[in-house]
Amino acid sequence: MLEGPQWSVPGIEVSRRGRFPLAVERYASGLVGRLVPAVTTATPHARYYALHALLADEFAQRQVPVREAQELVRRSEVVLAAVSHWHRHDIPGFGHAHGEQALAPRLQGGTFSVAGAAQAGVHAQSAWGFWGPYSGPERELGIMGASSRFPTVGANCDMAAIRAGLEPVLELAREEELTREQLEAHADQLCLCRGGHQPDGRWLARLMCATEADDGPDGPDTTRRETIQLLCRVVRDCEIRSVERDLSAVFAFGPYLEQRSQLAELGVTFAWRGLVLRTYSVGAWRRLWSWLVGEVCGLMSEEQLRDRVAAATEGMGHLTVRQFRAELPRTLDRSGFPDAAEPAWRERASTVPLRELGVLALGARRAEELTGLVARAFHGPERESRRELYPLWFARYLDDRAGQRLDKFAGDLVSLLLRRARRVSLAKATPRGDGTLWVPSKLQEREGLLYKIGDEGNGDVALRLHRLASVLAGCGVLTTDDTGRWHVIAEGMAFCE
Repeated sequence: MLEGPQWSVPGIEVSRRGRFPLAVERYASGLVGRLVPAVTTATPHARYYALHALLADEFAQRQVPVREAQELVRRSEVVLAAVSHWHRHDIPGFGHAHGEQALAPRLQGGTFSVAGAAQAGVHAQSAWGFWGPYSGPERELGIMGASSRFPTVGANCDMAAIRAGLEPVLELAREEELTREQLEAHADQLCLCRGGHQPDGRWLARLMCATEADDGPDGPDTTRRETIQLLCRVVRDCEIRSVERDLSAVFAFGPYLEQRSQLAELGVTFAWRGLVLRTYSVGAWRRLWSWLVGEVCGLMSEEQLRDRVAAATEGMGHLTVRQFRAELPRTLDRSGFPDAAEPAWRERASTVPLRELGVLALGARRAEELTGLVARAFHGPERESRRELYPLWFARYLDDRAGQRLDKFAGDLVSLLLRRARRVSLAKATPRGDGTLWVPSKLQEREGLLYKIGDEGNGDVALRLHRLASVLAGCGVLTTDDTGRWHVIAEGMAFCE
């Protein structure tokens, strides 16, 4: 018992694990989640959806206690990874199974210890193996029941198809040791790349493509079906090798979407255009911030950091903001369709600050010229569209400083971003039980001097298109050829019409 106030343990614990230091990703990431429901960046393989359903059914039939269930999940995933390791994939470039690379040294001998590899922390860190990342999407698809703590069978499972495709996994998982010959004997049925040839893959293809679902124009099943239809038709018509890069370019620029009436009629088509265009601005803020943090060496004042970014506007720092904006490529082609201005400017600009300031200014221009469904997806809800660092806000910010020299403008922007990052990190701060404060921030300030405890990421918002394509490949809708080009397979076309 404590009586009265007490002093806490002094100190602030800073963390290099903080993510999204400028908090500019929320809207775009949320729209990705709505356009690609039931697939995340951590769920690349179709057969794990079916495997977890199989395990849930097994647990229900045998009344398996929690610890035994956890071990069987890990053992089954180990078997799936080991089988896939020894199979020459039918789909060139098909990704590794979860934990496969960690298992590779254990697979070099003639005998493989299932029990040893399935220990918690060997193949997977979690007691539930890799079920955690899949559990949310599986519940969304109706593969799993409502519980997030224990796998239970959902309403949309076809257990006959799932068992016909994957039941041998259970037999292998109960063995203490397996030979390479045993694993290879089951590879044609159980490998991750073979799902499209098995009943469980065909069941998942129907479920993922929502061929029998009707949850309204804005429902997740309808949205996912339309995104898959859009993806597959672009893959059929265009040369797609890098899914995220090439599909994004088709979605964002040119007349392709408008000229295909079937695509123009889909509810998601122009939402994808607006989203991809918006992600250029989000990525630019992330790259600019990453560059700023990377420039901090030892202890540095804010003024010194301002000077560094001003110097990095070399060759254009003397221009006014208005003149700089006039130097940027056009954002609409002669027919009024979005032109590939952002990629063109990135190839032209000589430094990171110039490159990303230009991309941000192009996004600000698009904020004032896009219309209709594309504009709605680009801006987001009206109440959010004018938030700090959003494209429409940045358009006004540029207008207010049109006569300012670009190097001075860039320096002022540094101060704005430093203040914003401090607010974001403090908003995420969490008090510990001992009274100390945990602050997720890689850039710290003390007595007017900046220092860093880690570097920041500079990647774009993940659109999940590559993960969706990987899942569709694993259940027999898409494939790739030896050159890396994606194709819709004949059987897959039935799911895309």
